[in-house]
Order: sequence, then C-alpha cells, then structure tokens
Amino acid sequence: MLELSGKKKSYDDAIRFISDAGVEVQALVKDVSRKEDRCTHCGACITMCPVAALVVEPQTRRVDFLDTKCIACGLCIKACPVRAMEVRL
Repeated sequence: MLELSGKKKSYDDAIRFISDAGVEVQALVKDVSRKEDRCTHCGACITMCPVAALVVEPQTRRVDFLDTKCIACGLCIKACPVRAMEVRL
C-alpha cells in the first residue's frame, strides 16, 4: 500500500512509473470503521495494525482508533473477537 500526493503532473508521472514497473495500481475504495457500541477495548487488534491506527490510551486503557492513519488492510477485522471493526465500501 502506498499513498501518493503532490502536483498533478508529478502524481501522474509516479503512477506511470509504478505501473511500468509491473505494480498493480488501484485507488483505495474501502474504509474501515469501528462500531463503538460493540468494542470491548480488549486490544486484540492493536498488534495486528501495521500503521498503529489502533492505540491504547495509557490512563484509561481504552483502545483509540485513529481512522486518518488507517490504510484499510483489514487485519484488525480478522483479529477483533466481537467484530467491532468493519469495512465500508
């Protein structure tokens, strides 16, 4: 997974370069969200997240979901025993 940003020409050049190198390029079309009422803050999802979008708040021991860091890989969904994490298309 790769996030690109920049001026349109630079972006287009980067996409062309990546595609020419044989890498499949597709836009991120899904989003992960958390059902707050289902989350038990067990922490099972934390170690699975490759970008630290799920973190424990030290004072309360509650799990915070930082959706702006999420890359929608789906690993937290598989790890969550109460199915509080879900994919939105």
